[in-house]
Amino acid sequence: MGHQSQPRVVHFNTSKGWGGGEQQVYELVRGSEAVGVRATLLARPRGALLQRCRALPGADVRAFDFGWKYSPVTIARLCRILRDCGAEVLAVHDSRAVNAGVLAATAIGLPVVLHRRISSPVRTGLPSRYIYRAQCIQRYVAVSEAARQGLLRGGIDRSKTRVVLSGLDFQRVLRQGGREAMRRELGWGDH
Repeated sequence: MGHQSQPRVVHFNTSKGWGGGEQQVYELVRGSEAVGVRATLLARPRGALLQRCRALPGADVRAFDFGWKYSPVTIARLCRILRDCGAEVLAVHDSRAVNAGVLAATAIGLPVVLHRRISSPVRTGLPSRYIYRAQCIQRYVAVSEAARQGLLRGGIDRSKTRVVLSGLDFQRVLRQGGREAMRRELGWGDH
């Protein structure tokens, strides 16, 4: 498949550390080409996600030195990067990325997919209502039904929400030694 027909999705994550959310973004970036999507990652310069994704063959990984989430300078820099890389969709993966990403996407008319991993309700104050109900957000993807319920309790339109459970590459687990290796790594016995 030629690049002309592949959409460009920019994944934006501002976390410094490594956790389940960053693992999920890593897997999305790693598996994008296989499903006909060109992925770009925007992440913190010294963050674990940026470092791990840079090791992926052919990955388009860019450092984004994040400032205050509502800073006009931050939003303007983000708009410029999104335009320069040819973004067609912006996927935001954590709360700071949601705030800055939605503002930038609104400014340049870019559709957004918002990923939600926590079950607490979306706040209902004015800033949260503006950000989480922005017209640019096309889909809200929750990693569980509990996370989806948090979106709904926060007033998000049910028809725009989807649950996409996090997957596990069982073949990779098996290649790495399977059940016994996993138990040893976690320090679990045979029980």
